Amino acid sequence: MEETTQKEANYPRILPRSLTAACCIKNKGALDWSSTSLLAYGSNYTVVVVDTVVLQVVQTLDKHKAAIVKVKWPGRIMSGATMSGASTQKSTYQPILLASADTSGLIIIWDVITGVALHILSDGNRPIQDMMWSKHFDQSEKYLMVIHPPYSFVVWDVTTGNKLWKKTYTENILAIDLDPFDSTRLAFLCPDCILFVEDFSLYKASSSNGRKFYISSPKAATTPGTPSVSFPTSSSDRSRDRLRKLMRDIIVGESAPRPEEQGMTSLNECLQLSFHRCLRHIICLVYAREILLVDLRIHHTVAVLLSTDRSYSPLQQLILCRQRDVLICVHESGSLSGRIRKGIMQSMETTTPSHSPWNTPELDVELHYEQRSQTDSIRLTKNNKILGAALHPLLESRTVLLLSDGRLYFYDLSSNVMKQQGCLAEIMPPLWTNCDSKLSLKFCLSGLLTSLSGYVPSSNQFVMKMCPPLTVKNWQYYQPLAAIGCANGTIQVCDVSSGLIKKELAVHNYAVKGIEWIQMDEFLSHAQSPPAAIGGWVRNEILLTNVQTGRVVSIRADRGEESPIELVRVSPLKQYFMVVFKEAPPELWDLRHLTLIRTLPKRFPTITSLEWLPSHLQRHVKKSLAEDSDSSVTLLTGMSVKEFFVFADPDGNLYHLTVDGSVVKDGARLSPPNTLNGIVSMAWKSEWMALGDAEGGVAIWEWRTRHFRPLPHSKSPIRKLRFAPGKNNMKLLVLHMEGLDIWDVKESERLGQWKNSPFRDYLSILDAEWSASDRPLLACSDGSIRVFDISLNQCSSSLAEDARERISFPLEGNN
Repeated sequence: MEETTQKEANYPRILPRSLTAACCIKNKGALDWSSTSLLAYGSNYTVVVVDTVVLQVVQTLDKHKAAIVKVKWPGRIMSGATMSGASTQKSTYQPILLASADTSGLIIIWDVITGVALHILSDGNRPIQDMMWSKHFDQSEKYLMVIHPPYSFVVWDVTTGNKLWKKTYTENILAIDLDPFDSTRLAFLCPDCILFVEDFSLYKASSSNGRKFYISSPKAATTPGTPSVSFPTSSSDRSRDRLRKLMRDIIVGESAPRPEEQGMTSLNECLQLSFHRCLRHIICLVYAREILLVDLRIHHTVAVLLSTDRSYSPLQQLILCRQRDVLICVHESGSLSGRIRKGIMQSMETTTPSHSPWNTPELDVELHYEQRSQTDSIRLTKNNKILGAALHPLLESRTVLLLSDGRLYFYDLSSNVMKQQGCLAEIMPPLWTNCDSKLSLKFCLSGLLTSLSGYVPSSNQFVMKMCPPLTVKNWQYYQPLAAIGCANGTIQVCDVSSGLIKKELAVHNYAVKGIEWIQMDEFLSHAQSPPAAIGGWVRNEILLTNVQTGRVVSIRADRGEESPIELVRVSPLKQYFMVVFKEAPPELWDLRHLTLIRTLPKRFPTITSLEWLPSHLQRHVKKSLAEDSDSSVTLLTGMSVKEFFVFADPDGNLYHLTVDGSVVKDGARLSPPNTLNGIVSMAWKSEWMALGDAEGGVAIWEWRTRHFRPLPHSKSPIRKLRFAPGKNNMKLLVLHMEGLDIWDVKESERLGQWKNSPFRDYLSILDAEWSASDRPLLACSDGSIRVFDISLNQCSSSLAEDARERISFPLEGNN
């Protein structure tokens, strides 16, 4: 009993989950970092949760049917007693909430621990423009503020799923931010103005429509009628004059000034509006080439920061810190630049907010930021872009970038003055210590989390193969690995249980077309170049790759253009493998010596499907073939262990062949039942054989009795048949053009059907395998690989126990 328990404890648990691939452009900005060190981002229709301490995906949440546009963590962790919809099995259970929104206007409130959607919110089918939690109120984790374009602003109570109130403004609102120093003040970014609400409350809608602020550029720095007089100026005066030329005024009013009176700065080009996290009454407006810092008391810009990226890359996002006055600029090239404030220079003359520096030249209010660090640009391909950046809310010294190919780049900020690592307050001295002249900051790449890259939408093909199943012989070192072939010739090896990509091997020169595992650390793969314009011939590659060492052995080297390889099949005893071509005779190879045994005759029937028989059927097949064999062919090698394979021709006939040392024996032909019309797929398990045809028919053949038993017709061409691993486990995966069915062959019972799956509306299946005895592994049209339950209704599960322990420590410090 103890030995059995130990074995079970070492088995890798394969739970329903998603392994995501590249993101879509609609996922831009769907990235947020929580105080529990969990990072959430949107990848097409899936919310991915990453444990940033160990750099591992710990949860995937699937319920959206449209692309995700926003994900937001609450500022504080909700207590278990507060959440009415949370199931609490233990008194210490604390749900971790997460809000996600998609393009269809659906907002889902998740419990990340259990993976359950607690509430689904929507204001009709209106899309989501922006979303944020009310971070500066009591029980702020209960209230969510949402912008529905063009004019609506809604506050939700996520504990009940009810709408507290809704306000319709007269301006088209694009983005929102809450003043960190005044919880009653909101700022909305509009196409041509900034809308301020100064009586905001969670419990009732604002009575006013807010005040409109317009940004203007004066046409001249001097007042009309004032003569232009030249005076000797110092270098500091000249720098201030250059700054004044870039300054902007704020004009308060219900209508914009006429263009002939003021040169208006268009807010249509504004990328971001944010309140300053360290200074009161300061808002930041981010443009592609500059950043404006505006003082709301004097209605005037106090700093204009120009983009200084080495590659002249435009700005994309601004990250503001709370512990120190640091601005982190994110550029479209993927580079980060850090700026720190040097100080405030202000004249002693008092002014009122109605005064403007342009009308009062004596007033001198300026903020000076100096760039102290910048990273190199990321090498981005044509279709690869920066989708967003986030800052660790507690440390503020860790930054993450999300790329459209699904990669996450983690950067740590360090300095040469104080501690090299830690929170931002421990790395940088306060502004008033006068140490800023010696301060040097540096962004260091501390982590990289990659995603799947095997799917190319233009090809609509996916190459995936699961490693050999778990047995009593390999349970001590077994890992559930899946190999994914990419269009650029790379093969990714990922752990299905953890979601980590273990290896990324650049082995082929062309797109990978097939993979066959030999053992737990070796596989055969074949690739082919694009077909020629005339004849359709290609260059084929077959490689033997060792996963652990990366050693690659080329097979069939120095071959010119030839017919494309259709399939490669390895025998159960790992002695042979068969290479089948589209328009050429197949080849039989010695796997142990990697030598060609022979090329079969040209008169050999065309192969539409081929499978090797399981080794435990040798005694039955040997007896059957002894009765029906009528020919033999002498081979070039002297192997003594017999192996058998069965293949089908275009007419639906089945052929049995035996490979025994130097002899190949041709056994009896077997005609399939009349219910099948052209066999295109086969699968063996125990003494059962499944056959599928081009019209959706599936029949089960019992080897001993030679009796055919048809399964219900799917009316769609069969693409693949696979039996589930495990002794006496007769579950059959039937992949066809319209979806997937899972059958229990013994009971003739359908266990799951893609037709009834909630994912059928927005995903299609490209390939399918078994990751465990009851876990289908599906490659989907969004490039992801998903582990489903047997009913095909769920591909997410509760957070693993070890992950709960890792995130439990920061929870205790935030309650």
